[in-house]
Amino acid sequence: MQKTVRWRPVVPFLLMLPVAALLLVPILWVISASFQTSGQIIQNPFRWIPDTWSLQNYGDAWNGVAADAIAPLSDPFKSSLIVVAIAVPLHVLFNTYIGYVLAKYRFPLKKVLLFLILITMMIPQAITLFPNYLTIKNLSLIDTQAGIALPFLVSGFGVFLMMQFARSVPDEYLEAARMDGATDAWIFVRIAAPLMKPAIATLSILMFTYMWNEYTWSHLIVNSASVMTMPVVLANDGLNSTGNASYIPIMLAGTVLSFLPILAIFLIFQRQFIESVSQSGIKG
Repeated sequence: MQKTVRWRPVVPFLLMLPVAALLLVPILWVISASFQTSGQIIQNPFRWIPDTWSLQNYGDAWNGVAADAIAPLSDPFKSSLIVVAIAVPLHVLFNTYIGYVLAKYRFPLKKVLLFLILITMMIPQAITLFPNYLTIKNLSLIDTQAGIALPFLVSGFGVFLMMQFARSVPDEYLEAARMDGATDAWIFVRIAAPLMKPAIATLSILMFTYMWNEYTWSHLIVNSASVMTMPVVLANDGLNSTGNASYIPIMLAGTVLSFLPILAIFLIFQRQFIESVSQSGIKG
């Protein structure tokens, strides 16, 4: 008895292959070119698998070359890690708790507060740069990693994401805990937060990616080389190396180094991220 081949489930995957290729080919090119010399990169046709692989470009990107024409990435890498270490945990904590409160508690003017929070998603960052700068200046946090992170500790998107997921937490669990004498803080930490782990992982990935790549605000308030983040230094290196083709492989190696932490974070939390997408109906 012959088995009927069902093509309908396969068709979406076949349609996604060209899209995946369009997204992956530039990334694979950057990775391959980062191991080559400038002469090898301009060869036609481009050799995706070079005869010799060299880590020299990565050493030059990390340590810097040519009298600061290419600044070392070691300090910016550490500075970016400090920024995300401040911003990501606090952002996740504040937005998770605010979203949980908006989803599970009733209080006066709740809808008005929610409206004000969500409307911040429609305000361009450029409008908030000047007032944020004055706030950070008054707090004496200019040219510090804390000053970079502070304006991003709460976001309308983060609150909305966590509020939507918090609504799926069964009210019966919360009421049973209250009947046993549990405090609101205990209920949040021991019951609600564990049930919201997929959404917490999703928000952590998104926030880590955003803060690691954040450029405009960091460029505005940072002057010291020791405080500059990866995007700021990579942009400066690109300007300083304009016209010198020999620096192109070094810049590409720096680019690869810059997205390795993002890749690592996604691989660590991918299971929770996929679970969150499937449970909350987020499409992206």
